[in-house]
This record gives sequence, C-alpha cells and structure tokens, in this order.
Amino acid sequence: MPYKDATVTVHIDPEDKRQAEEILDELGVSVSLLVKTLYRQIILTHRVPFSMELPEP
Repeated sequence: MPYKDATVTVHIDPEDKRQAEEILDELGVSVSLLVKTLYRQIILTHRVPFSMELPEP
C-alpha cells in the first residue's frame, strides 16, 4: 500500500508563525514533524497533550 500524505491548513498570525518557526529551527524540528508528533500523541492518549483550560480571572 503506497504511503499518502494528507494536508493540514492553518491560518495563523504571521508574526506568531515567524517566532514559532525560529524556535523550532533552533530545536532542529520542522513544523511538519511537530504537527505529526502532536497528532500521534492525540491518537495514542485520546487527549490533547497540554492543558486547554482558561486561567481563573
């Protein structure tokens, strides 16, 4: 069975994108690898691997 890729499109603030990609570059991690890892963790744990709560006022 041939390997196929799916595309994920995200709309994000250009400055947030630049800053995050700069940090990822320093870590030696591509955006693609980061997203693939996030998806695998969601699949493996059946949850988002970080807190999704609003802070108390």
